Amino acid sequence: MISNQDTNKYFEKDLFRHQLDLLAQMCHNQQYLAIDPPPERRLLNLSLELPANLVLKCISDTRLPQDLRASFTRLMLHLHVIRGSPLNAVHHARLWREIPLHVIISGNSSRSGNGYVDGGHIQTEGKVFDKLLKTVDVYLEELCKTTREGEPVLDPSASKLEQNRLTF
Repeated sequence: MISNQDTNKYFEKDLFRHQLDLLAQMCHNQQYLAIDPPPERRLLNLSLELPANLVLKCISDTRLPQDLRASFTRLMLHLHVIRGSPLNAVHHARLWREIPLHVIISGNSSRSGNGYVDGGHIQTEGKVFDKLLKTVDVYLEELCKTTREGEPVLDPSASKLEQNRLTF
């Protein structure tokens, strides 16, 4: 039998995951009053409250459940990586299809990007994106190690669903 305390922990985690998903969706829709509101509005500033380093730590923490790590991944993508982009969200999804079958991350250069915070532009640190690329590289290496030769790395079967949560 499940105790009330276990049930409460489950609902708290589930509520937190849904809140992260909502914040990620707001950022995806480029709702800048949520991402970087003007200081005079005195609203919660997501980009300051959830800095890229903190979100990256949560993505990398293997003690967290996969679905919660996936929610942090979506938040990182929409709050810090493709923020302020002139491309609409649908086009970003299409860009993934253009990635070749064999990609070497170490050969790509990382560059700093501009973000809008408190009414002015700030430089987004390239170190954060270097760490993000390293985290993705480690995750994909782990997937490759657990995949038999000839099988797809991102297997859509029910048995691999949990491990693939970070990729969708």
